[in-house]
Amino acid sequence: SVLNKRLAKIVQETQIEGTSVFIVDCLIPAPEIFGLSEEMRSKTSGSAQIQLTFNHWEIIPIDPFYQKYQTDIKTTISPKTLQSYIYSIRKRKGLKVDDKLIEESEKQRTIKRNK
Repeated sequence: SVLNKRLAKIVQETQIEGTSVFIVDCLIPAPEIFGLSEEMRSKTSGSAQIQLTFNHWEIIPIDPFYQKYQTDIKTTISPKTLQSYIYSIRKRKGLKVDDKLIEESEKQRTIKRNK
């Protein structure tokens, strides 16, 4: 469930004979890796170990800024997920993001109450 939640594609599952070691090879998008080891250890009570290596670059087949849902392209990643990837990268680099931030929530609340 941890890997499915993080959009992982399982490539291979093997069990080493004579041991309780089970190896899962999977492909996970890079933004989904952050916090993976902590979540796996908490779900498995510390018995899981993770080894991450870079595999390949892949072009995402959909446009994250396209407004209508694209039915002709079949993918497991939704446009909202892609937008969240892009916004997190833009925030990290200090670029402009179209977030609606409430700076003074008290003023907005009191204006509504006074009417």
